[in-house]
Amino acid sequence: MRRGYFFSRSAFKLPSRSAEIMSATIFAIQYGELDSLFKKYREKKKKQSDLLHTQLEKEIAANVELRKHIALLESKLLCEKSNAAQMERLYRDAMSDADETMKRRDNQLREMASQLSDRLHMVEQRERECFECAAALELRVEQFWTSFNDFEMNKAEFEAGLAAYKRTMDAELRYGREAVHVAKDCLCDIKIKGQDFTGKEQEFEHELHPFQQRMRIEWEERSLRDSIARCEFEARCSIINAYFYEYNLQLKLLLSQSAQKESQLKTAADLLLLREVELSSRMRKVTDLYQDERSKAELQRKEFVLECRRVLCEVSDLLDSISGVETNTLRLKLEAKLQAMI
Repeated sequence: MRRGYFFSRSAFKLPSRSAEIMSATIFAIQYGELDSLFKKYREKKKKQSDLLHTQLEKEIAANVELRKHIALLESKLLCEKSNAAQMERLYRDAMSDADETMKRRDNQLREMASQLSDRLHMVEQRERECFECAAALELRVEQFWTSFNDFEMNKAEFEAGLAAYKRTMDAELRYGREAVHVAKDCLCDIKIKGQDFTGKEQEFEHELHPFQQRMRIEWEERSLRDSIARCEFEARCSIINAYFYEYNLQLKLLLSQSAQKESQLKTAADLLLLREVELSSRMRKVTDLYQDERSKAELQRKEFVLECRRVLCEVSDLLDSISGVETNTLRLKLEAKLQAMI
């Protein structure tokens, strides 16, 4: 190397042999200096090349580790995505089962409500029939009481007339008997005095006999009327007692049927209330379970997103520490994959 100077013997002419020796010595010295500088430069470049080679090997190893870590993270993300999809399927299955159960329970409740409505309609119809029967029975009772009161009034009037007639007949009989006794006493006195009144006695007895017959007939007629009135009174009393007994039996039967229907209706209402309470409890449990599962899934999703963000930050920091790598492109790709998995 001549440091940019070109020496030519035609351009410079040395005066002597000693000058040539001097220039050769200078050239040798300069050549040695240049040779030592070239060796130093070559050693420096070799060291730089070795250092760059070592750094390149380190970067390659770091890149390999980074790719392994990215593959591991992708596998974790895929696993978490499959778990999230499985949890979503389980959640949808649970919700569909809950919806089917709720629909089935709703249909059962509607059927029970329809049956209960039919029973209530039947009970109301029976109650109306019972009320109508009770009204008819009350009307018949009023009619019977009216008839009974009329019978009592007629009985009282008949008994009063019968008593008056009896008193009159007793007085007439007593008067007739007294007249007969007086006549007989008179006849006895006349017989004792020796007067013959046989013809007059026979005539008197002949006149008294129709009166006695009439009195006996009236007495028998009065006894017959009394017995007939007593029999009629007993017959009406027995009819009224039988009616009241039948009315009491019918009323007891209607009351027992009404009490039985009321107990059945109350039992059905209690059963419906219990089933409604059970259904509401199950609905509350299903809703609570749904909320718990949803909150758990949301919490796991948030934790998964946070973990992915943390891993993405770590990968971004690792990519930033590597020189010569397109960090923005890799970061955008990883974020796109993360969003697609989420």
